[in-house]
Amino acid sequence: MHKTLEGVQQSATPAIRGPLQVYLVVLALGLTVTAPSRLAQVIAAAVFLGLAIDAVGVRPLRWLAVPVFFLIPGLAIILVTTPGHGLIEFGPLTITQGGVKTVLDTLTRSGASIIVLGFLIASTPVSTVIATLRRAGLPSVLVELLLYVYRAIGTVFVEAERMQTAAKARVGYSNRRAKIRTTKLIASTLFLRTIDRVTHLDEAMRARGYAGKAPATAEAESHGYGLSIGILAVLLGGRFL
Repeated sequence: MHKTLEGVQQSATPAIRGPLQVYLVVLALGLTVTAPSRLAQVIAAAVFLGLAIDAVGVRPLRWLAVPVFFLIPGLAIILVTTPGHGLIEFGPLTITQGGVKTVLDTLTRSGASIIVLGFLIASTPVSTVIATLRRAGLPSVLVELLLYVYRAIGTVFVEAERMQTAAKARVGYSNRRAKIRTTKLIASTLFLRTIDRVTHLDEAMRARGYAGKAPATAEAESHGYGLSIGILAVLLGGRFL
């Protein structure tokens, strides 16, 4: 049965929950992005992947493949446009040593960041996120922007799941050739379909009187202080490895 992102969030059982979960993810994301080594970023990815699996299981995390879909083309461009010592040549294109290093750095940093945010997205209701950011004093314009981004990410996930289900119903994965053709079709239309859905979402919100203030008033208690301290200690320790 198809399960929406909101359904996954409501049924999630994270070890860390409430506003503490939001604060932990923000701190962990900052430590991950600024980590001086790929090892530290891999450690962060492993920790939060474990938290996410514990909270929602493995199946919902397939949605993490969606942002990776958009990351791969950028990595391919970096690989052949970064100057440096040439390793492999494909006609006018050259893979350089500097390009490989830059791609690995970008892949680990971006991948770890996606996993950290994926834990928050998969296991935290949007009402808790918005209410926490408000209490933290974040300007309302930024709260609204984050709400739009959050909803857009959820729309991408739902749209990708719908397209995959439709493809399976039409025997789009019957053999290797059909699977490649179907994957190419989904990849080429997912972004445009998502933009269209987000546009309709904006129109629907404004038609219902949305005036720039996110309707989030939910209160939630924080749990998991000890585990949060341990995770931050691990991430800080990883910076010195």
